[in-house]
This record gives sequence, C-alpha cells and structure tokens, in this order.
Amino acid sequence: MYLTAYDGVSAAREDVADDLAWYNVRHPHSGLYRLTSDETYVAELRPIALAAYDEILGVARVAHLGFAFV
Repeated sequence: MYLTAYDGVSAAREDVADDLAWYNVRHPHSGLYRLTSDETYVAELRPIALAAYDEILGVARVAHLGFAFV
C-alpha cells in the first residue's frame, strides 16, 4: 500500500479492498509454504468443520435411534 491522495472515501475503500484481496487471495507467502492466506485459512478450517459435522451427526443418531455408533 502506498500513500495516495484519494478523491473520496469510496475510492479509498475500493483501493484498500483491492489491496487486501491481492494480499489474502492471490499473493503466495513464503512463511505459509507458498500458499495464500486464504488457502491456509481454509485448510485449517476443514478439520474443524468435519469434526463439527461428525458431532452433529452423532447427536442426530442418538435422537433418532436412541444410541450412538462407536
């Protein structure tokens, strides 16, 4: 990001949004093994989402069948 004189707040917001999109979505980071920030975030969320899904299914099975599978 560079120091820029903008015509208005909306122009500044648009420029900042573009910079953030580039940085998080399109820019691979050496500290993240050449992945983007978004790729790393999604990779970390996947196991959490699967665990939550398994928990929800377990509760539904108990509610429906009266017991849980082990």
